[in-house]
Amino acid sequence: MKKKLIIIVGILIVCSIFINCLFINNEKEPYILGRNHHCFLFNIVDNTVYFKDDVLVNDTYEFKGLYKKDAGTSSQDSGELLYDKYYSCVNYYKGALYFIDIEHNIMKLDLNTKEVGSIVESGENSVKNLLIIDNLMYYLQGDKDDNFILFAYDLKTNDTVQIAEQVYWLYLFNYGNAICTLSENKDKINVWDPDTDELKQYDSFEFEVLQIWDDSSVLCYGNDRLYLYKDIEAEEYEEIVHSENIISVIVRKTNILISTLDEYGMIEVFLYSTPNKTIRKIANADYVPREFNDQFILCGSDSGVGEIQLIDIETGKISTFAQH
Repeated sequence: MKKKLIIIVGILIVCSIFINCLFINNEKEPYILGRNHHCFLFNIVDNTVYFKDDVLVNDTYEFKGLYKKDAGTSSQDSGELLYDKYYSCVNYYKGALYFIDIEHNIMKLDLNTKEVGSIVESGENSVKNLLIIDNLMYYLQGDKDDNFILFAYDLKTNDTVQIAEQVYWLYLFNYGNAICTLSENKDKINVWDPDTDELKQYDSFEFEVLQIWDDSSVLCYGNDRLYLYKDIEAEEYEEIVHSENIISVIVRKTNILISTLDEYGMIEVFLYSTPNKTIRKIANADYVPREFNDQFILCGSDSGVGEIQLIDIETGKISTFAQH
């Protein structure tokens, strides 16, 4: 029987600041990495970055601005302010952004007209998480007793379906074309397939789940290590990375971005390639990475303090991306 699991989608792991050597198990066969919803604040679509930063409200800067900026523009360009009441979970779908505002409603912003309207109004039932897969917008909404329910909103038909009750509010993940949530007591993984309308439950893993991929393999964290399970029902695992102070893990396609702290508490950023089974250090960063693609990494704080930095993946060069 697999042990109790705590799954966190923001994917920040609090660990020791003393570093051990980082190493790779080169016997590991590469896996095909799927999509993952790893960032609450930023999103990269092609070369356009949608990000959260300070906005001036009544002569006071508040951390609730949703901005748009091309990654190749000058650092002097602070980006276009799209919305001044942004909370989290910006998703892109067919020319529009879907996100949660500071009142915990789900909003839609048309990128052509800049018109904004509510899709789901939370009222007393706060929306905590949001993820779009194909034409379905999944979200977690609490009832008056803070029991969270998984809903699916069809962006083509505007129909809403309730999928599962008593789920853990922080966990919302894709598994192929299906959606995953964690049970409220964190001992089961719920998987709903929209094609069959079937809800399945699996025992949770011994370690914290960071990614479930389209081929059903699973990336987990525990005991200062990253592990791979061959599928969602596997008992055995393989170790691929070891470090005593991993603070962040982000998965993009066939790459895993790993952030650690060195002995002085400075952030070090590494990139693990699954096809090559290799790891290389990219740079030392001032802020924790929040999102990345094949060309660059975006780093920033959780509170808006400081600047947003961009790291070139090839050269490791750090530059200011935005500062408000």
